[in-house]
Amino acid sequence: MMSPQIRAIFRLKWTMFRRSFGKSSTSGLAVVLALFTVGALISIGISFLLFYLARLSTKEDSYDSVLLLLDGSILLYCFFFCWGLLLELQRNDVIDFKKMLFLPVSLSSVYLINYLASLLGPLFLFSMLPLAALFCGLYPAMGAGIFPAGIILFLSFFMMLGAWSYYLRGKLAMLMENPKWRRIVFMLVPISFIFIAQMPALVLRLTVRQAAEKTSGNLLTLLNNHLDITNKVFPLLWPAYGLWSVCLESSFLIFALTLGGMWIITLVGLYIGFVSTLRHYMGASSSKPNSPLKSQTKKDVPVTAKRLPFLSEDTSSLVCSFYVSFSRHPHVRMLLIMPICFGLFVLFMQHNSAPDSQLSGRNWIPTACLLWPFINFSFFMFNLFGIDNNSFRILQLLPTARYKYLLAKNIAVAPIVLGLFLFFFAVSLLLIEVSVVGAFLSLILALQLFLLFSAVGNVLSIKFPHRLHRDALRSPTDRIYRISNGFLSMILSLILVLPAFSCLFIYRSKPAIFMEHLPGDWAVLIPAVLLTFITLFIYRKGLHYTGDMLTAQEGRVADILLGELD
Repeated sequence: MMSPQIRAIFRLKWTMFRRSFGKSSTSGLAVVLALFTVGALISIGISFLLFYLARLSTKEDSYDSVLLLLDGSILLYCFFFCWGLLLELQRNDVIDFKKMLFLPVSLSSVYLINYLASLLGPLFLFSMLPLAALFCGLYPAMGAGIFPAGIILFLSFFMMLGAWSYYLRGKLAMLMENPKWRRIVFMLVPISFIFIAQMPALVLRLTVRQAAEKTSGNLLTLLNNHLDITNKVFPLLWPAYGLWSVCLESSFLIFALTLGGMWIITLVGLYIGFVSTLRHYMGASSSKPNSPLKSQTKKDVPVTAKRLPFLSEDTSSLVCSFYVSFSRHPHVRMLLIMPICFGLFVLFMQHNSAPDSQLSGRNWIPTACLLWPFINFSFFMFNLFGIDNNSFRILQLLPTARYKYLLAKNIAVAPIVLGLFLFFFAVSLLLIEVSVVGAFLSLILALQLFLLFSAVGNVLSIKFPHRLHRDALRSPTDRIYRISNGFLSMILSLILVLPAFSCLFIYRSKPAIFMEHLPGDWAVLIPAVLLTFITLFIYRKGLHYTGDMLTAQEGRVADILLGELD
């Protein structure tokens, strides 16, 4: 009874999918092909690695090495799965569940179809070859039974993981319909995924530190002591334990228990997800009635009425309003939270792992703390008007010199970018010993990088503007365009940091020409100071030029931001 409707829906979706690719530009298709090629190369590399490790583990006398390899393969898949889930956090259903409420179709079938379609992603495609390579490598020790048993167990694992991730993404989509919850999710979810993704490295680091004076064999013994109980307790490791038990221990009972347990967890996740989705669209989970409005208190001075030193009144108002707009944007908050969490994790891990006698292992920390904030925020600095959208029309009506818009944008983003740099800089001073000359060099180069990124960003913001939605997770139509822009911004950022990197190289190598003719460590600051003054001169000269450019092309920029031009 449902088959004609389902076939009609799939034909419609397939037609829309083909037409969407037909409308894609050549550059968009090239980016898709490049990403597919990179994914295929990574898949092939992991396949060779797993095949080699599988053959190596079969030569060991203990079967525990095989179980350890299977667990590591599952954790590797979970690592890529977490990042894929973060990139596409909210659910993008093949069939709109809300529209199906008005049609004579089975809602449970619609939910099941959307769930099955969510499994067929790039990660599932690229993981097939490494999985086959792993099974082929373990074939001599585990026999031909590894292929049917492994396929059954790992397909069940994919479905179990997909069921709960599909429920999680749907729940987040419901929560993020409320602007308050959307901001909370944007702050908490990146932190959670960063720590989840780094958890294997943290566990391995702690294990290695506990067995620092032990041999590799004793280290493996230390891991094996907790291997059996870990595989029995954590459902994510059940496919590895079931495959290991049925092929090496001939325990069909454990195979059946692990398979049945994964299917029970899958069905529970699907049932909870379907019920929550149905309740949401039927209005059963509506929020409580709004509480009465509180009495209005006396308002503070408007942010646009504040004056900043050394700036005119109109420029001060623009800076304050632009800063509020930047600081409240969810993407800016995410770009602030993710580097702080991930950066602190890496810095403290490196601090605990490198001994004091081997300071060369930490030499990269000051360079990373200097360059990372600018590369991280290059996407915003190269698209200053991307978040304005409709408000850009208001800027067109103001009788203000257009170069002041660019100056105000640059000053407004300065506390965010330079504040992130100062945070990393302060943390690095606590972890490693930095000379006074090195500290001054970092501060000078931070100013130079900000001026250079601002000068280049002013031109790119006028020549190549594009809209940046506040809720980009709900607008997957321009995902390829955003990915390509992010990739090109990163490449351009790496080129722009080369002059600053050369100054850091001079500081580290201390060439003889500086040390002979200009004695003292402070001589290595001369290239950085000269580079900063040259960049300041370029910025000042280019500011009025880009202001005139904005005056001439502000109509085209407004049309692009409002979506009237592509």
